[in-house]
Amino acid sequence: MIFSLQKRFLVLLLLPVLLVLLILGLASFLYARSFLLAQWNVTARLSLEKTAHQIQMRLDEKLEIIELIALAEKMGVPTQSFLIRELRNQKGVLSANLEDVSGQQEPNEVRGEGSSRPDLSGGSAEKRVWNPAAASEELHGLHAVPGADPKSILLDVEPVKGDLSLVTVFPSRDRASSKKLTAIVSLDYLVERLLQMSQWQGGFACLVAADGTYLAHTDRSQNWPKRLGQTGRALEKEVLKEIKKKNFGTVFGQGSEADTVMGYYRVPTTPWYLILSSKKNSILAPVLRFRYSYLSAVLVSVLCIGLLIRMNTKPVARSIHEIADAAEKVELGDYTVKLSETRSDEIGRLKRRFNRMVYGLKQRDLMEQIFGRYVDKKIAQELMNRPEAPHLGGEEHIVTILMADLRGFTPIAKKLQPQQVIRLLNRFFSGMIPIIEKYRGIIVDFHGDSILVFFNGIEPDVGVGAANAVKCATEMQHELASVSEQNLRDGLPAVSMGIGIHTGEVIVGNIGSEARAKYGIVGSAVNETDRIQSFAQGGKTMISERTYELLSDRLVVGPRCEACLKGLEGTLNLYEVSEIILTDLSQG
Repeated sequence: MIFSLQKRFLVLLLLPVLLVLLILGLASFLYARSFLLAQWNVTARLSLEKTAHQIQMRLDEKLEIIELIALAEKMGVPTQSFLIRELRNQKGVLSANLEDVSGQQEPNEVRGEGSSRPDLSGGSAEKRVWNPAAASEELHGLHAVPGADPKSILLDVEPVKGDLSLVTVFPSRDRASSKKLTAIVSLDYLVERLLQMSQWQGGFACLVAADGTYLAHTDRSQNWPKRLGQTGRALEKEVLKEIKKKNFGTVFGQGSEADTVMGYYRVPTTPWYLILSSKKNSILAPVLRFRYSYLSAVLVSVLCIGLLIRMNTKPVARSIHEIADAAEKVELGDYTVKLSETRSDEIGRLKRRFNRMVYGLKQRDLMEQIFGRYVDKKIAQELMNRPEAPHLGGEEHIVTILMADLRGFTPIAKKLQPQQVIRLLNRFFSGMIPIIEKYRGIIVDFHGDSILVFFNGIEPDVGVGAANAVKCATEMQHELASVSEQNLRDGLPAVSMGIGIHTGEVIVGNIGSEARAKYGIVGSAVNETDRIQSFAQGGKTMISERTYELLSDRLVVGPRCEACLKGLEGTLNLYEVSEIILTDLSQG
């Protein structure tokens, strides 16, 4: 059953829960993603800024000493040799040479502490010379040496892991010649902090010139091209455009490079730019790990919720199936089913109501089976309360029997259509039955156009039953007059009715078999009543002498007549009821 209650609960409850969890997870992921990217932007800028200032400070240390050497030469101070030694002893200085313009080396030329540094470029590296006169924008802000020709200040850098050459030319003391100071500084020393950022968050860091030439790179494999953007990557080209516009910023990759982000920062007073590249997967690694953990948690939560729903709905579904199976048995007439009433919730209440309903149906069917549809339900319930009521058999009782029959009905029926006959009879019975119920009469049966009723099935006083029978007969005659008027209006014939009433001993009880039984009366008094009824003319009510004796002081009757009735020995004294004097005889 794909649309079973249990599956509907699972679907209707799990889907909203799953949807809410997924929406919350997606919103959290997008927020965390934005937060981590923003955090990376701030962290990358701070890291690049610190690295840039470190490069500037280390470069400034060397340039300050170079300025002092040039000033000492100009002023003739004998501290030039000391300053050159200090320059050579500076950390990161590989060598420092002072020579005249003619190329003769000063006697105090020596290599610095870093002179034994191997060639990291893998051989003789191609030199690149930047002249501020030719590219003043690129070297804007580089320290100028007092007294030196600005055009002679050279910056010589080997590409990718090369060394930095600081070349300064200034006039000698006698102004007759010029001096050239060449200091070789380890570029690795200057970008030491940059190299420590190797493989930072799945990417790389590098130092490039304004034209994109790589000066230093965290990847020591020498597999990188000479210039940024040389490979044709759109992201690198975009970075080259941006560094011409502002000194720092962040560029996010698009399309096939959407997983990459690059940040850049200019080294102050130099034409160099620090670039930091990272993979978004590395930046978002915490949230990506959380994503899988969250999905796992959602799956476990949904499974747990589904298990709880199943555990709670399975007993409900089982109870509903139990009720449905029991209802099916009741539909087939089996009233023996009884559901357990152990639950205290709504299902338990439903079961208790179901059991009471089955009991009520059983009682109703038993009442209809025994008493038929035409016995007043209150009377039938009173009879059912008696212990012997559901069982076959009966007891002797003195009752008053009433039999009513339409006069001349057979010839009338021959003149009418079958539908008209049924209509006439239904109207007749519909008018009589409420009156019989009113006076607590018990209808035994309908015989064609006649009705057999007995009274005193409930009341212990025989006189009360007899009075009810006479009252009932009188009202039935009045009602038949109204029925005849309706018949005439509808084109049906008027009818008359003869009623016979007799009081005598009969057997009252269930007559029939276990499969089919009916509450009724059996005895000679029934036959006597039938004969009395046959003696009554249309519109008349005849009562037997025994009934009259019970009501003699309460009735006005016509003259006594003796009747010799068919099937009965001797004659019977009969009386025609003219009027009932007391109206409180009836219990109806």
